[in-house]
Amino acid sequence: MERMNLDSPKVVLFTANVYGSFVKSEIEWLIKENQQYGIVTSISNPEADAYPGTIKTADSFSLQARIGHVLKRFFPLLSIFIHDTFSEGTSLAYLFRGRRHFSLLLKCSMIADALFQDHSMRNARCYTFFANDYALALAMAAERGYISSYSTRVHGRDVIEEREPKTRKLPFQWFKYEYTDLVYCVSVATKQYITRKYPRFATKIKVEYLGSQDHGMGPTEPVDLPYHIVSVGRVRNVKRFYLIAEMLQHIDLPVKWSHFGDIQENDPTSKRYKEAISALDSKPNIEVLQRGYVENAKLLQTYKSHHVDLLINSSEIEGLPVSIQEAISFGIPCLATDVGGTADIVNEQTGILVDATFDPLVVSQSVTRTLVEKCRDKAYRQGVRAFWEEHFDASKNYPAFFERMTRSPN
Repeated sequence: MERMNLDSPKVVLFTANVYGSFVKSEIEWLIKENQQYGIVTSISNPEADAYPGTIKTADSFSLQARIGHVLKRFFPLLSIFIHDTFSEGTSLAYLFRGRRHFSLLLKCSMIADALFQDHSMRNARCYTFFANDYALALAMAAERGYISSYSTRVHGRDVIEEREPKTRKLPFQWFKYEYTDLVYCVSVATKQYITRKYPRFATKIKVEYLGSQDHGMGPTEPVDLPYHIVSVGRVRNVKRFYLIAEMLQHIDLPVKWSHFGDIQENDPTSKRYKEAISALDSKPNIEVLQRGYVENAKLLQTYKSHHVDLLINSSEIEGLPVSIQEAISFGIPCLATDVGGTADIVNEQTGILVDATFDPLVVSQSVTRTLVEKCRDKAYRQGVRAFWEEHFDASKNYPAFFERMTRSPN
């Protein structure tokens, strides 16, 4: 494992093992806004190697190294482990995973020592893009005095503990919040969740939106029928795209539905999705285009060059949907379920927010009215984009975020 030696102020990003579009955007803005920076990751691939200043950590350690570390840190590790095991929300299922949780604690402890023990990082602003393993490692580094402060972004899956299968609890979450200076939530809903579950940390919890790139306004000139509806994402249970097909059963307008995303064949809902699509064969006014997986750049080019009347997000669970942020940047109205942080984006100015358990028949009526009355109204679409410019423009949000971070940890 490489060691990091920082002799002058830097912002250091500890990122996930997968470089999604928002992680890439964060890194690009980090580099642009900070001449001195560091990126810490455990992955080794051309994508990660392309960024100078990348430090790679080990993702596993030898048995001998682990035994040596346990002997060295046994009582502090045991104290954290016991506190976590008997903290609020512990279930029998959680107890059964005790060995796995201690292994995670040990790994993060070793990462903290390997990265920071021999080098002071008191002048650095360390933060993680998710409240993941690195957040735990940084919390341990802060506890040991290796670093003076750290912060973390939080999204959805890394925060909402009830989403954790069986245990309904995330390991050592309280410890991460205990030693972080600030928790930057990507949505109001995330902030409300943490504040409600961990009220003693309420003063640390802030909302800090991410953002998408500006590719300009999409087409606003009148177009011929049919109306064009788009959905984006892999077909799987939590996305519930079958509800869009079931909703279209009740629409009499001429509609072309383009879905961008492949199908997770072993998903329990894929059969329902295919059956709902097949049922639309009896609706001559509905055209279905299953576009499969497309690169994000091609999707954005579609928004730029083709009129899209409405994007629909039918998810059961969300953080702060990337697809909606991107769509409204082109002035495309959206219909979405009121889950996660979606209400931060979808409102009367940008589209329709519906209940997570919506009735396809009822929603079809709202979709019909919106398509006819709003989706081809130039002023309305400009208002959609104006909302994006105010809240989700990456060229505003990221520089402001890094400026605040480097100015003060609080």
